[in-house]
Amino acid sequence: VVLSEKLASLLGARAGDTVTLLNAEKQSGRFVVSGVCENYIANYIYLSPAEYARGFGASPRPNAILSVLAGDTAAARDALSARLLANREVSSVTFTTDMVGTVLNLLTSIHAVVVMIVVCAAGLALVVLYNLTNINIAERVKEIATIKVLGFYDREVSAYVMRENVALSVIGALLGLALGVALHRYIVVTVEVDAMMFGRDIRPVSFVYALALTMLFSTVVNAFMGRKLRHISMVESMKAPE
Repeated sequence: VVLSEKLASLLGARAGDTVTLLNAEKQSGRFVVSGVCENYIANYIYLSPAEYARGFGASPRPNAILSVLAGDTAAARDALSARLLANREVSSVTFTTDMVGTVLNLLTSIHAVVVMIVVCAAGLALVVLYNLTNINIAERVKEIATIKVLGFYDREVSAYVMRENVALSVIGALLGLALGVALHRYIVVTVEVDAMMFGRDIRPVSFVYALALTMLFSTVVNAFMGRKLRHISMVESMKAPE
């Protein structure tokens, strides 16, 4: 049999393992997993009629019909659904279009949550960078005033302080990217339900965006704090106690 990826994960099964399955009549059969296929909505097991008969000792009895409509319009679907449900042998009718619409609505909601998380993370990064830079400058006022007295220009003073922030931002961003991979996988696995699987892959451009945004925030904070450095009073700072 071939298992869908989410089902294989739930069962802890992989190619070569043996699984026990129950059919609609509650009969059990043992089957060897020959492979795992990629599937994101619902869980499926694929096997041939011959393999079904070997495992359960009886030929399979189909209980569903998959068909393609000649005209896939809302009116055609409604008319066909009414005709089929009028038949006592039909228990339900499901249209792929409706299933796709339901999944897309769900993904739209998930996208809104993702956007909110990204915006909050960006705001948090900006606040953290600002506070750290502000504390760094506040604790080194006398040192900064000293180098200004020694003749350093404002641009050189800014470079003296801000290059540390840039270096720390780069180091923090790189560590964040590495830890972000593990955090992303944990979040994806946590929010999944048994009948749905989300993609585990991260597009390379996502790393570029994350790094670029972090460096953009660092640049904005450095530019803003550069104004504060220019207004440091050398006289008052030199009078301050150690």
